[in-house]
Amino acid sequence: MMNHNLSLASGRPRFATSELFSMAGSQGDLAAWKNLIAQEGPEAVRNVSGEFAVGFIDANRRGFLAVDRFAIRSLCYRVVGGELYFAERADELADASTEIDPQAIFDYFYFHVIPSPRTIFKGIYRLPPGHYAVFVNGALTVLPYWVPEFLELA
Repeated sequence: MMNHNLSLASGRPRFATSELFSMAGSQGDLAAWKNLIAQEGPEAVRNVSGEFAVGFIDANRRGFLAVDRFAIRSLCYRVVGGELYFAERADELADASTEIDPQAIFDYFYFHVIPSPRTIFKGIYRLPPGHYAVFVNGALTVLPYWVPEFLELA
């Protein structure tokens, strides 16, 4: 059965400002996330560390999703009929008509894992590590907010 969350916050995000840290402690992480995104926009997720998965749909039907830099917390999503659905697990978004993705099965046998953004189900995706997504007017845009840098030592 497809889950239609309007908000989800899991993990232990570490907010950069004392104001957001205090808000998270008194009103919960979700309130701090909503305040951060409303005030600074979706790219403000760059200033949050720790392990987290967050998703919410605001009063204007705009959605925001984000996972931590290594996707320690998982967040899956699908768009059906111009509506955004999200949950921590892909099977929470599947319904009776959801098909298994044959490429995902191949990936699992070949790599011993199904790499994101693919999941075992067709049309259900996992937000990649260090990415956020914005859902506006029925369209979902997924963007990286963090890319690891590897420096060669001399």
